[in-house]
Amino acid sequence: MRKSILNAFTRAGWARADSPTPLRVVKEGLAALRNLPDPTGPATPAFFSDRPQDLTFEKPDTGSPSIQRRHHTRLWQTSYCLAPSCRPVWVATASFDMGIEISPSLHLPTHHIDPAIDHERALIVTDLTRVGAKQEGSVHVAQPLRGMNAAGDPFWTDGRAIVLSMACRQIR
Repeated sequence: MRKSILNAFTRAGWARADSPTPLRVVKEGLAALRNLPDPTGPATPAFFSDRPQDLTFEKPDTGSPSIQRRHHTRLWQTSYCLAPSCRPVWVATASFDMGIEISPSLHLPTHHIDPAIDHERALIVTDLTRVGAKQEGSVHVAQPLRGMNAAGDPFWTDGRAIVLSMACRQIR
């Protein structure tokens, strides 16, 4: 399943983000200061069930390929599976970085996210179904919510998760 996910995101135009090592974060910071692209720039770790993401992907904004503006998603493999063949269940978060800011809560430079995070969910669904993933439905995982992320940026969501199966076909 991991290989199918890697393959699907790659074919959909997403790049796997580098790990956030100190040197790599400095390189990303320099790209941000110069308003340059960094197609595999690291993303801050996020946590699900007390562990960081297993995979991180990003995609530059088509209107501005700078590292300051990028789509990204983090994925975790869960211990759950779907019957009848016990297909692994992965969960994800997604956001769109709109620029760089000093976080009011962390007092460090960070990306400022677009608060309408459901737009990122729609982009990922569109990109992955274009390369053959199948939308199986949706699940309400939370009530509609307005909240704040760890950096203090507001966000809102309708609380739905889209269920995709990753039996992807090759694009010609």
